[in-house]
Amino acid sequence: MRVTEVSRDYVILAWEPPDFDGNEHLLGYEVEKSMAAGSGGGGGGGTYVSAGYVDAGTLTFRVTRLHEGCDYMFRVSAENRVGLSQPAATDRPITVKLPFGQSYN
Repeated sequence: MRVTEVSRDYVILAWEPPDFDGNEHLLGYEVEKSMAAGSGGGGGGGTYVSAGYVDAGTLTFRVTRLHEGCDYMFRVSAENRVGLSQPAATDRPITVKLPFGQSYN
């Protein structure tokens, strides 16, 4: 999984389908977010909450409702008829902020 875009209140995630689907067709992907510990904003640090769900043909997701200046971790799990896979996760916290060189004006 990778982060393809970061802004002041959202990130866009992208991923590849799993190598093995458990011999069942994929139904979709569950996307989750967690405010990193010590990031401020009252986050629970390590507690993941749902950010959304996409169908099996979608390999990107825009996670919204993030707080500028806070650090987040993200993970994605594939789902089939049996249940959810082990998640693929970001390997480090992502700081939500305006891209370099942009201003509020």
